[in-house]
Amino acid sequence: MEFDLDQEEEDRLLSEVMQIHNDIQMEDIKTSGYYTACVSFQGQDNNFYSQGVWNNNKVLNSELTGAYYGARLYGGGNNNTLGNCNINSPYYYGVYDYYSRGTKLLYNRISDLNYATYSYGIMSYYGIGDTLMGNIIKGAGRYGIYSYQANNNSHSDHTVIANNMISNFQSTSYQTGIYMYYFNYNVHVTNNTIWMTGSSNAYYNAAIYAYYYPYYCEIINNILISTNKTRLVSFYYGYNLARCDYNDYYHTGTATYYFYNRGDYTWNTFKNNTNYIGVHDQNSYYLIDPEIISPDNMHLLEGSGGLVGVSTWNPVDVDGDPRCQLVRFLGADEPAWKVVKSDFVYDHPEYYVGPDSHPSARHLGRFFGPTRDRKSVV
Repeated sequence: MEFDLDQEEEDRLLSEVMQIHNDIQMEDIKTSGYYTACVSFQGQDNNFYSQGVWNNNKVLNSELTGAYYGARLYGGGNNNTLGNCNINSPYYYGVYDYYSRGTKLLYNRISDLNYATYSYGIMSYYGIGDTLMGNIIKGAGRYGIYSYQANNNSHSDHTVIANNMISNFQSTSYQTGIYMYYFNYNVHVTNNTIWMTGSSNAYYNAAIYAYYYPYYCEIINNILISTNKTRLVSFYYGYNLARCDYNDYYHTGTATYYFYNRGDYTWNTFKNNTNYIGVHDQNSYYLIDPEIISPDNMHLLEGSGGLVGVSTWNPVDVDGDPRCQLVRFLGADEPAWKVVKSDFVYDHPEYYVGPDSHPSARHLGRFFGPTRDRKSVV
């Protein structure tokens, strides 16, 4: 579907369609412009009480270029999906999700935001039970994914931020990959690959930054890279964090500190500091090259065996390829693997416990003899 309307009329049309109806699916939209949003899921109120107004809508396989928002989901909807879309050159937000429940942002490519110093790849504001999975964000200004009080209005819900690749920030100084701001509940930050290049070493600039009470949130199986001074992980009053472990922290920059927990820490002091966040990162890697191609292509190098993580629910990687069910690997991209016997039983649980317990765990993928075939089970 390609619209020949001027952008203002197109914004109004798409907004009204989404506001009035439920259960709409749009595919192969091509739209561009300069005004409010390429696609707008528009509710009536900026709260959860208008739910039922716009539910179960989908925008798939579309090209959304320009505008202030690439896509805007605003005010009280349930279970809306934006999937497999190319979102190019929006001004301030690639996707803006405001007061909605069960939003699914799946396998979108968000690139080259026009506000170079302060734009957002994805902004989720008071979301409940959202899934942000498999998105490739390149060229945000300052923030890759910003999660503002996720599930604070419904503490039993869970939000997933998984399999995302975030790189190529336009701000040369201030960069934050994933930002959990203020009373996030049950957010699962899993299998993301984030590459930071910022010159600022301030505690609020980090690959993952949790600010103030990340209740029952977990940060696992992530690959975090800094090739300048941006911190790798930062906690500002990280009370009630459920788990932070099985991550790879890799930097080549010259900053003194790459870790923060209400104070500046080197790796060894950070790993052993339990203030606010409890025991953490006992099975994480430090300065182990994750073998990522480049910030432009965040997949693993050809031949990489991957780094072993902890078992999770996560069934696929950033490309939709299946993850190995015998051993779980770090990052958004799954290394190539092949099981050649359908009755194979993996009986070495010690390999699951991390790099400090078994040296072979650093490159366990090579134990299986990874092939250059696509991931498959024979």
